[in-house]
Amino acid sequence: MEEYYQPKFRKRDALLIGLVLAFAVCIFVIMHTIGAKSGNLVRISVDGEIYGEYSLEQDETIYVTSKDTVTNVVIIQDGYVSMEEADCPDQLCVEQGKIHLANESIICLPNKVVVEILENGDDDSASLDDGVDAIAK
Repeated sequence: MEEYYQPKFRKRDALLIGLVLAFAVCIFVIMHTIGAKSGNLVRISVDGEIYGEYSLEQDETIYVTSKDTVTNVVIIQDGYVSMEEADCPDQLCVEQGKIHLANESIICLPNKVVVEILENGDDDSASLDDGVDAIAK
């Protein structure tokens, strides 16, 4: 009968694993806080079409309708946006909670509703004013 070599787990191994995990958590926290920009524009899209754009600085309730039926209720309050209600079966979009940073999003797949935070002034984001997009000669 053959015997298999089983390496021993030592305190140094546990210490090394703990240090690597602590380093990874520190890097994650630093990258998240440095790279996070606050957004100030909320864009709601339904089935790929822009439903509306709203300021994150103004509190309001948006009733998202599809085929004359309210499918989702989006709340903007105190600089945060959240999905308050949805008529979808899984309710994952409601459970996601509040968001406020640029490029964060809440997605309701069954209703094809996307709520995303944009940084006003980005090249790929629209602004709230009806300014000139381009000038052609």
